[in-house]
Amino acid sequence: MISIRNPDWPDREENFQLELLDAGFEVQDQAYKAKEKEDFNSLSYTGLDKLLAARHSEQRKTVESLYDLYVSETFRPEKGVLIGTGEVSPYNVGFRLSQPYGLPYLPGSGIQGMLRSYIVQQVFGKNETMALADEGFYKIFGGERPGADTTETEYHRGIVDFLDAYPKTLDTNCVRLEAFTNHFGKYYLNGEDPVDTMNPVPISYLRLSDVSFQVFAAIQGKDDNEPIEKGWFKDFPPLTVVARYLSLAAAYQGVGARTKNNLGKGRLDIRQYYQRNLLNE
Repeated sequence: MISIRNPDWPDREENFQLELLDAGFEVQDQAYKAKEKEDFNSLSYTGLDKLLAARHSEQRKTVESLYDLYVSETFRPEKGVLIGTGEVSPYNVGFRLSQPYGLPYLPGSGIQGMLRSYIVQQVFGKNETMALADEGFYKIFGGERPGADTTETEYHRGIVDFLDAYPKTLDTNCVRLEAFTNHFGKYYLNGEDPVDTMNPVPISYLRLSDVSFQVFAAIQGKDDNEPIEKGWFKDFPPLTVVARYLSLAAAYQGVGARTKNNLGKGRLDIRQYYQRNLLNE
């Protein structure tokens, strides 16, 4: 039998999700229910440091073996991040977790969506059609648009890949129990008049706080990073566009839910490319 286990993984397979469930939740009515805030404040995840280090090492090796050019930098949401709260899963604890190790992460599709949405809004005035007509935007993100023959649709896969971003560390108090209160539930559910006699319903949720993520954006072929020939991003290589606008999107657009409350926003300054060493191949 061939083992696919990475030798860098720790001997004891720690699991963030299981530790979180055991320490911060209790079973009520055949469902997990969060305990009090104080129960989360005492949780420690130091046992996951080796697992996180192995995951980052494995991811970097994968990027360096598959892509000619990539950018990588740390993203630290200043007020935490809330992602995956609407997902229903037997492993649900309030935010998205990767399997099988139950690590919290930012999906690459979410990072790409944050950047794409910011560019559509700020560069193209929220005009999706105008954005897709731009050569550089279409090259970077892909999509579908009318072809030269307007009776046909043109499809294209974006040349830039955005990888899942994992935490660099998970410190004590990185999980916070929060709540928002719906004061007019019957109004939203049944259309009844919103009046003060309706009972407020507090809804608990978890958010990650004081966590930094390692972000990767990569291009497989070096030739794909040639300067864009026309459009808004004319004369700029695609990775330069990604690096520049990703910093702005992280600061002003944000990733995940409740970005209007400044969750999912923070600093992400990409200063240089990394290039695969092709001399030894």
